[in-house]
Amino acid sequence: MNAATSSKPGDYELQPVKFSRLTRRGVLFGLAASQLVVMGIGAVMLVFSLYVGGGASLIVAFPVILFCAALAFVGVGGHKLIQWLPIAAVWLWRSTGGQLIYRRRVVAPRPVGTLALPGDAAPCGNGSTPRPAL
Repeated sequence: MNAATSSKPGDYELQPVKFSRLTRRGVLFGLAASQLVVMGIGAVMLVFSLYVGGGASLIVAFPVILFCAALAFVGVGGHKLIQWLPIAAVWLWRSTGGQLIYRRRVVAPRPVGTLALPGDAAPCGNGSTPRPAL
């Protein structure tokens, strides 16, 4: 059953779609730029803590270093945690603004030759006429 022979407006079949694989190139040692930045923050924290307080201050700095390493190397759903942060931030921004729901659900594509025009222009169609021979 397809959208043209459907008896109900919302009754149609979905066709599966395959996307290409994600690129796996890295800037340095196969790490992405975001992973390098997070690992750099962890390394700076390690050096700073050793410089300021010696080995005793590692107890304070270790959770931050461990957190940075986890962000850079732990993967969830095919992405590293640091790569999920921009996606989660955009979703959080949209959810606080109430922009997660569309005004109208897109059920099926418009039939060929029809236009989505507002008001009195809605029944207008897009057609083609044969050109007269000269």
